[in-house]
Formats: sequence, C-alpha cells, structure tokens
Amino acid sequence: MIKEIHLPFDFEWAPAVSLKAGELQCLYETGKLRYIRRGETELIRMIYGAVRDDNWGTLPYSIEDEKLVIENESFSIQFTAVYGREKPVYKALFTIEGRAGSSISFSMKGTALAAFQKNRIGICVHHPIQSCAGQAVMVKRPDGTSYQEVFPEMVSQHQPLLMIQEMQWTTSDDTTVQLFFDGDVFETEDQRNWSDSSYKTYSTPQHIPFPVGVLPGEAMLQELRLIAVNSVGGPIQVKNYQEEKIPFPVIGYGKSVGHPPVTNAEAALLQKIPFNHYRVVLEMDLENWAHELNAAFAEAILLRTRLELVIVFPQVFNSVPPVLLSMLQGKQDLLHSILLLQKNKAVSPHALQAQVYPLLKAMLPAVPVGYGTGYHFVDLNRQRPGTDFFDFTSYSVHPRVHMTDNRSVWENLDNQPDMVATAGSFSSGKPVFVSPVTLRDGYQDPGNGEKQSAALVACWTLMSIQQLAMAGSITLHEIFGEAGLLRSETNSDGTHQVLTSVLYEMLAALHQFQPVFIIKRYKGRDVLTDGLLLENAGGERLFFKMPGEITGAKYQ
Repeated sequence: MIKEIHLPFDFEWAPAVSLKAGELQCLYETGKLRYIRRGETELIRMIYGAVRDDNWGTLPYSIEDEKLVIENESFSIQFTAVYGREKPVYKALFTIEGRAGSSISFSMKGTALAAFQKNRIGICVHHPIQSCAGQAVMVKRPDGTSYQEVFPEMVSQHQPLLMIQEMQWTTSDDTTVQLFFDGDVFETEDQRNWSDSSYKTYSTPQHIPFPVGVLPGEAMLQELRLIAVNSVGGPIQVKNYQEEKIPFPVIGYGKSVGHPPVTNAEAALLQKIPFNHYRVVLEMDLENWAHELNAAFAEAILLRTRLELVIVFPQVFNSVPPVLLSMLQGKQDLLHSILLLQKNKAVSPHALQAQVYPLLKAMLPAVPVGYGTGYHFVDLNRQRPGTDFFDFTSYSVHPRVHMTDNRSVWENLDNQPDMVATAGSFSSGKPVFVSPVTLRDGYQDPGNGEKQSAALVACWTLMSIQQLAMAGSITLHEIFGEAGLLRSETNSDGTHQVLTSVLYEMLAALHQFQPVFIIKRYKGRDVLTDGLLLENAGGERLFFKMPGEITGAKYQ
C-alpha cells in the first residue's frame, strides 16, 4: 500500500508547440527547439542561438515576425530575434525546418546593430546526458580528418570534444544521430560542471582570445543539420521499469544572512522537519565575527542541532587567530563539520589546508574538516585536492547558471547524481557534501533574488533530495527568504507571525513518515522525476507525487 501526497502546481512553462519531423518529435519554445526525441529516447535536449557578452552573460532577446507552418510530418519556422539589454545591439534571422525524412535544419544569420564586446555568438546544441553518456561519438574535423571519443560518464574537467565540423553517435536504442555544422568551428563542454544536465556543443573554441569587439553591420551565418536514422531498421524499443533502494540522506539548512536570530516559536516549527545540521558562514575579515560565532552556537543549541561551519579566512592569511581556536575548543558536540575557505579563492587553498587542518584535528578529532568550494562544481572538479588534509569534499548546486526558465530548472535535476559520483571518484573514499542546494546563486545573487514559485521550490527540492542521496550530507535552502522554509511577518497590530511554505509542509510530512530508504525509479536509463518515493522501517511507502503539468513538460 502506497500513500500519496500530491504537490500543488502554481508556476508556468513558457508557451510551446509540439512538432514532428518524420519519426522525430520536439517542442518549439520562443526561438528554441527542445526535447528532440525518437520514441521514448531523447536525442537532442535543445538547439538555439545565443549572444554572450564580455561577462559571459546571455543577452535577452525579443522575437519579431515569427512565422510557423506546421504539417503532420514536417514544419517550417522563421523569425527575427533582437538581442540587448538597455538597447538592441544584435539581430539574427532564424530559419528552422523539420522534414518528413527525420531531419531538421537550423540556421542563424546575424548582424550587429551597435558596437559591443562579445565572448561568443552562434548556435548551441545541448545533448542529453541519459542517452549520450558512455556512447562513442565520431568527430570529423574541419581539415577532413576524424577521431573517435566517448561522451563522458563522469563530469569532464575540460572540453571532451574539440574541432568539430561533423559528429555522429548511436543511442542505446540503435538510433544514429548525425550533426553537420557550417559557419564556424565547434567544440563540446560538459555543462554538468555548472549543474546543467547536458553536454553543450557551441561555436568559437575557448582557445580563441576573448572578448572581441563587434562593429555595427558585422555579419555572420551559421547552419546546423540534424539527421536521425534507425541503425538496424527495427522497432522503437520500449524501456523497462526498475527500482533502486538508497538510504535516506542527512539533511540540514542554512542560516539566513541578515535575519534576526531564530525565535523559540520558529525553533519549535523547525523541530518538525529533518534537521541534522545548520550551515553558518563565518567571515573572518569582519570585525564582529566572534559575536557571529557565539550567536551561531546559541542558535544551534536552540535548534537542537550542530553547526556546519564554513570559515572564510581573509585574502591575506598568516595564521589562525588564537581567539578562534579558543572559541572552538570544547565545542565538538556542537559541530557537524568545518569547511575551510579563503576570500577570493574559488576552492580551499592547499597552503591554508596544510596549516589549519592539523590544528583543528588535534583539537577537534571527531569533527570532519573539509576541502571544497562555496561556488560551482566546476571549481572543485578543476582544482581537485592535492593533499590529504581533508575529511570530505564540498560544493554547491543551483540550476540557473545558463538558463533560468522553469523547464531548464526542472531538467537540470537529471545530472545531480553525476556530480556526486565524480566528486567521490577523486575524494579518496571520503564523503561528498553538497552545500548549499538552492534555486539561486548565493554569491552572484546574495539577496532574496528573483521571487520563486512556492510549488516549484517544493517540487524541485524534494526531487533534489532523491538525486543527491548518494552524498554524505545535503544542505538545503536558507530557513528564511523567498525560497526559504519560513517567512516572518509583522501584523498591523504589531504582533509577529511565522508562515510556513509549501516546502516546509512537505518536509514536515516527510519527517513524520520517518523514511529509511529512497526508492529511486528508472525507465531504461532515465531516472523518473515524477515524484519522490520513500519507504520506512515498517516497509510502508509514501509517494510525493509531482503535478501532471511537470511530468508532461517535455511533451506540451
């Protein structure tokens, strides 16, 4: 018997149109082709054109003169995209055609409207991880020579495919996919480094210096052709269902920067959700750091939990302040872990680790002291630990680095286990901590950021618990804020009121169930994200069912 809890739906997908090109199906959404698939197998995640500025920002665009002609087995689309922030700086004419022979062409003819600095302009292709990882891919270079590589299963530190003019691979259901590029040289990066669930093939290789000035009237033309054929001529395969039991993970939450200390009423509410640890960032170059540390210990006692302490040392570091050591002395029972970072350094510097780690371990032998980053996984992946002065590795996750729309946020759940597995592969058998897990970038957007849908936060967070369950520790959103668990309000009469979020209510139901296992479900190689299935010690199951609007997002 499975008890179900249905999550609400209060957010929207961008309008999309379903299209067919022979055996291929896809969505057209505001200038992009998404989820190109044959049967149940996704071949291409997305094709689109992008203009990247000198800060790697993707310029927003508006669509003009859009024309769609849709037939039963084919389609034709044409539109003009105008790019810019304060003013238009670039425009491009796009022509997209899907043919009954299971082929698609995509062209971008661009012209600069004003002078600006760019890092890259052109067509991008996202390849889905599930159907591509581990598959051999043949690449033809611009000079006519060829080589064979493999789409990496672990997250690649650097570009796995270079100098691409053509590429071809065969999926597990024997569909051969061919891509032909014109107008520039292309290469492929592993976007899982930034929490995106895809490999991306793009133009203008990274070794070419950037940024580059663009002059008014400067033009470019790029074209892409996609052909998909069944290699053996057999029927489209049906994928089998299977389950995997994973122990339920350790979960904690983050302290909200700038929020008053947690009250007794708020602490009572937080006792009703899984709460193993409390993430607090201690900035050592601030004058009041000692006060902040004492306040954090007091909150940990009130919350009946332990601190996940992130100590950020100043940019100029000579030695550990004796006051810090004395304040940590004897606090072993109040410390879940300590992560050592340094200001303006992407990852824990080895020199810092070598000096501070032995001091802390001598004083707090049972407290794990880690190596890692508060930034993206790419920083940890490209600067892996070079010493043994660590007890765990750590990185953060948020799904909105490259694309911020709701479909992209949801699809970026797929790759989360790959980051954990990759970090584990170079962590000497030591645990991997994922902290924090948020829907926004806490460094680039330290405030509340863009307002998040309450249901999207709840749905995405519950599925992240499943996807990251391999980790030794998971730290979710801050307690307060737009994507937080609680919200404080002052009534008109001056009384204080604490409001719970949809996510909080789901976590409270989860805690009451006392799960022991997550039941991870697969259809073929694809992980199902239509809900979170749990099992308790008595063998009972609880299913947090995602809204049907989410499960059908690739088809509507």
